[in-house]
Amino acid sequence: MERLPSSFLTSSLCARSAGAGGSEAIRGPGRRLRVAAGFSLVEVLVAVVVLSIGLLGLAALQITAVRASDSAELRTTATLAAQDVADRLRADPASFFPLGQASRGSVTIAFDDCEGTLSGTNSVDRWVRDFCALGLPPPTAGDFARVDCGSSALNFCGSGNCAISVRWDDRRGDRRSEADSQGAAPPQLQFRFCTRIPTAI
Repeated sequence: MERLPSSFLTSSLCARSAGAGGSEAIRGPGRRLRVAAGFSLVEVLVAVVVLSIGLLGLAALQITAVRASDSAELRTTATLAAQDVADRLRADPASFFPLGQASRGSVTIAFDDCEGTLSGTNSVDRWVRDFCALGLPPPTAGDFARVDCGSSALNFCGSGNCAISVRWDDRRGDRRSEADSQGAAPPQLQFRFCTRIPTAI
């Protein structure tokens, strides 16, 4: 039998390995070189950078969502406080203005009235105590809450109506409060509400 040259056998084995689509190639007689596919270091670094940017954006979005939730909670509390005093006025206006129609004027809660122990048994004292128990952050100055049923310029609802306003400090929900350390005034929000009470009290 005629013997084939060794170079012919080597080339035949290499061609057969490549045609089969395998991951192994033959390098020289009897030696195999394993070919492995994977990611380079540059590709891994690029993926890490992209993932980090996405996580930073997600963290900023979470902070914004928390601030918006806090601000919405305070707005809801202020709305409930204004509606509460409106219900008290409509149910028993004489308790706020015991001297009758001529005594209609304003009843206010100052920004520091909720500090300390609150006492009193009349309707206004109970309203102040219940209002302070809501936990709204008070403004830095001025009226915390105001009920104006008179004819002064502060009655934005007009004569014959009662103007109710609630003010609070919204620094927890406003990103502009980050500048507080630079001397910027904290944001003060106000909820205004109009109601009508009986003319004869």
